[in-house]
Amino acid sequence: MDNIDYPCFDSLMKSLFNNVQAAGNHRLSVASLNNPKGFSLIEILIALVVGALIISLATLSFGDKRKEELEKQSMRLYALLKQAQDETLLRGIDIGIRVEENKYWFYTYDVENDKWLPINDDEFFTEKTIPESLEIKVVVDGSTL
Repeated sequence: MDNIDYPCFDSLMKSLFNNVQAAGNHRLSVASLNNPKGFSLIEILIALVVGALIISLATLSFGDKRKEELEKQSMRLYALLKQAQDETLLRGIDIGIRVEENKYWFYTYDVENDKWLPINDDEFFTEKTIPESLEIKVVVDGSTL
């Protein structure tokens, strides 16, 4: 059988040994075992450090998913805006974007009818939904639209 180190058991045994030495020849009573004097400062600090580590690990594991989703959605929006810019330059058309609380989609300007029409025939510019965990804000010159 391997020797296993039990720090709590070792400290309990040392405490009992010290109580027996302090008591001299008196017998160790059961009452002294049921009334511990408390925890040492080092034991409390170790418990706090372990608790803080557990909380920080739990926070990091939950926080990463939202950050990853934010990066993914922002890169997708950036790529779509870049694609729209390229399309306007290559094809000579005007492309706009409409942003609402939980979705956005692209429009093209119909010069003949003088109105904006949604783009439905291009898979890149169809309506995109924004996950509930994120929100999108349009800020122009420091003011939110």
